[in-house]
Amino acid sequence: MSQISYRGLTWDHPRGYNALAAAASDAAVDISWDKQPLEGFESHPIADLCARYDLVVLDHPHVGEALAGDCLQPLDTVFSSEELARIRAGSIGPSATSYIYEGHQWALPLDAATQVMACRADLLGENAPVTWGEVEALSERTGKVGMSLAGPHAFLSFLSICVALGEEPGRVDADMLVSDAVGQAAYGILSRLAARSPAIIADKNPIGILNHMQSADDVILVPLIYGYVNYSAPKSGQKVIFHNAPRKGSDGRPGSTIGGTGIGISRRCQMTPELKAHLLWLMS
Repeated sequence: MSQISYRGLTWDHPRGYNALAAAASDAAVDISWDKQPLEGFESHPIADLCARYDLVVLDHPHVGEALAGDCLQPLDTVFSSEELARIRAGSIGPSATSYIYEGHQWALPLDAATQVMACRADLLGENAPVTWGEVEALSERTGKVGMSLAGPHAFLSFLSICVALGEEPGRVDADMLVSDAVGQAAYGILSRLAARSPAIIADKNPIGILNHMQSADDVILVPLIYGYVNYSAPKSGQKVIFHNAPRKGSDGRPGSTIGGTGIGISRRCQMTPELKAHLLWLMS
């Protein structure tokens, strides 16, 4: 039994905390998990968190910042190539590879998420829209199409619309995000929808928007938002249904940007066989 006590930090939602806390209570290693608000998870400086915690649940956009601050341990120095390959093979989509940067793996894929369309089927009164044109028509007709734009989400939605319009940002030219034509078209869609989005959700994060949809009738659809399955089977309030993100045409590709979380190991963390075994078990 390890005599070292570890501190971990995750985000304040049942999806972010409950499983980690339950797993730690049965572990042969002493881990206490703290929680931070979703806004802190999205924006708090990662170096500050790594100075105070051994294990940090982070999002893949933090990886570049973490590398610049030299605050995470590269996981290929902790786990074997076979162990990391097994973890990647068992993860969904690019969940694991999104934490690879400069040739190293910086976090273990704990949780997978991506932007989806959320709607109140009981208020929509018709099939959910499939294309961005149909989303805009619904917005013009009802004024009840909301946009998730707070924090990083306006930029993430811009990237997703570009994918739906046929361009993966940064894929062709590392020095150019998207072409002028696609960038202007995506910005046009985003700005028109933002102008009609109900003001009451303007500053809310995805959890706040979904909570609002559950309890009020002034937002019937959000075309791009990170999904939480508990809203589809609520213990109270109205049910929120999730669909694919919108496309350019009915046979096109849905445009969506991966989210989810990973567990990073800070430089301050003293790795033991017990902690390594616990992390491998979490990933199994």
